[in-house]
Amino acid sequence: MLRVDANGTHHIYQFIDRPFVPYFWWYIVIGVVWMVEFANAIQQLVVAGTVAEWYFTRDKKSLSCILCKATSRTVLYHLGSAAFGSFLITLVRIPRYILMKVNQKIKDGSNECAKFMLKCCICCLYCLEKCLRYINRNAYIVIAISSTNFCVARVKAFHTLLSNVLRVLAINTVGDFVLFLGKVLVMATNVIIAFFMFDRHNAGASYGNKNLFFLPMLGIAIFSYLIAHCFLSSFEMLVDTLLLCFCEDVKQNDGTEEKPYYMSKHLMKFVANSSTAINKQKKVNVDEVDGVTESEKQVLAAGDDSSVAPEHVHLTENRS
Repeated sequence: MLRVDANGTHHIYQFIDRPFVPYFWWYIVIGVVWMVEFANAIQQLVVAGTVAEWYFTRDKKSLSCILCKATSRTVLYHLGSAAFGSFLITLVRIPRYILMKVNQKIKDGSNECAKFMLKCCICCLYCLEKCLRYINRNAYIVIAISSTNFCVARVKAFHTLLSNVLRVLAINTVGDFVLFLGKVLVMATNVIIAFFMFDRHNAGASYGNKNLFFLPMLGIAIFSYLIAHCFLSSFEMLVDTLLLCFCEDVKQNDGTEEKPYYMSKHLMKFVANSSTAINKQKKVNVDEVDGVTESEKQVLAAGDDSSVAPEHVHLTENRS
C-alpha cells in the first residue's frame, strides 16, 4: 500500500497474511457460543437458588432480598459449575454447526448416502444437546439445593429424576403445554393489538394496501413469541426447581413432628392426589400383565417408594 504524507514523502507498506489468522474466527465463534451458554447457566442457577431458599425456609415472612442472595452465591461459589456445564454444551453445539455448514455445501451433490449419514449425525448431536441441556438444568437445581460440585450434582439429579419418572413426565408434559399456551397468548395479543393499530391509521386505505400489514405483523408475531419464550423459560425453571425441592423434602423428612415437611398444605394435597392416581394407574397396568402371580403383582404395584408420596401426608395435613 502506498501512502503520501504532507511533506510529499512516499511510504510503501506491505501486508503479510498470516496463516493462523483465519483460525481466529473459530476462536471468536467458540467464545461467543460459550459465553451465551454461560449466561444461560448463570440465569438458571440464580432462579434455582432463589426458589430453593424460599422452599426450604419455614418462616416465609423472614425472607428478604433472596434474589440478591442467590445471585451473590452463584457469583461467589458456582461460576465454575456454570462454566463447565456451558462448556459441555459448546462441545456438542460447535460440531453440529460445522456439520450443518457441510450439509449446505454438499446439498447439490450426487452422493445420497453421504448426505443421509450427515443428516443422521446432525440429528444425533441435536438430541444429545437436548439431553445435556435437560440434565444440566436439573444439575444446577441440585447445586442450588445442596451446594455440591457439578459432577456429583449431575449424578444426583439423574437418580432423582429416575426414581420419580412418572411424576416428572406428568409435570413436564402439563407444564410445557401450559407454557406453550402462554407464549401463544402473548403472541396473539400483540398481533391483535398491532392489527387494530394499523387498521386505525390506515382506515381509508384500499384492500391492496392493507395486505402490506402482513409482513410487519409477521415480524411482531415472531419477536413476541421469542420474548415470551425468554420470560416464560424462568417459570419453567421454577417448576422444575419446585419438583426437585419436593423430592429432596420427601427424602429427608417424614412428616412427623421431629422432621416436618417444608412443603405447604396445598402442595401436600396436590401430591397426595397425584400419588393416588399414579398408584391406581400402576395397579391397572400390573393387572393387565398375564402370567404373573399375585405376590409378584403386589411387588410391581408397589414400585419405588421414592416415586410416590408417603401415606402420612394426609395425616400431616389434618394435624396442621
